[in-house]
Amino acid sequence: MREVFVYLQSTPNFLFGYIYKRKINIKIKNLARAKSEKLASFYTLHFIHKTDTAQLKTN
Repeated sequence: MREVFVYLQSTPNFLFGYIYKRKINIKIKNLARAKSEKLASFYTLHFIHKTDTAQLKTN
């Protein structure tokens, strides 16, 4: 069984599949990170806008 696994690891298709899965995993993580950063910047801008308009109304 060990010999079969070692052979599969050395074949190009196995290596391509592994690299492809890693790239997809990295893309998913990057998308999640980008989405959270986008939400954080959106809420920050929203907060700044709310506080600025509130200050303008009081002045």
